[in-house]
Amino acid sequence: MIKLFTNTCFIFLFLSTTVLFAQETKGVSMAPAPELEVNGIIFSSSGGIKFPDGTIQTTAYLNTGSPAMDMDLSGLVIEFDPATEIEGPAMGDGISKGLNLESISEGSSNSSTTHIGTGGGSGSPSFQDLTISRQSDANTAIFRSYVGTGTHIAYIEVFYLRYTGSKYVIDHKVKYENCLITSFSMSHSDGGTPSESIGINFQKACYCSYTRDAAGAATRTTSFSWDVAANSSPACVCDHF
Repeated sequence: MIKLFTNTCFIFLFLSTTVLFAQETKGVSMAPAPELEVNGIIFSSSGGIKFPDGTIQTTAYLNTGSPAMDMDLSGLVIEFDPATEIEGPAMGDGISKGLNLESISEGSSNSSTTHIGTGGGSGSPSFQDLTISRQSDANTAIFRSYVGTGTHIAYIEVFYLRYTGSKYVIDHKVKYENCLITSFSMSHSDGGTPSESIGINFQKACYCSYTRDAAGAATRTTSFSWDVAANSSPACVCDHF
């Protein structure tokens, strides 16, 4: 009777240990085979524990070979030269530490006219300062300091994104060079997050626009650049996203 009781306890302890071990196998980094991938997670019975009732405890691991997922992206993102230490949570294809924006305003005009004389020659173009609005965060003090010190920023990139249903794609990208923060203002109402309006002056701008297929792949790229100081259009190199 004692021997039977001892054997029963041993079997119970063995099965309990097996269950605990099987539960701990979740999240292992070894790639099991054959593979079944669901939402970026690969499942397999390879390496699992088979129980007396025929069920199998499977292992799982993250497929680190897949592209990085979009994180904290909105439809409008600005990214600053890393030397400024202005950084945010937005990450995606071509974006590493971007700031999400609430709105943006920029534009250009030309004083040419066909209403006088017989010509209609072109005048000099005028490019407006970039104005962005966003919610305040840890970067707020840096923006304020750049207004006070007149610190130059080597470059700033603005991304206009569109959500396709599965990911964000870049429809337009503008790179501004030799920039200055020319204005800063903050507004706030009780209980909400303060909003900021920031003015940015620049010397050069490179505008890139992308046509995309249903899968989001770029099929056509158009570009234009302008150097305000030189009053000329230098070469504009567009990244491929």
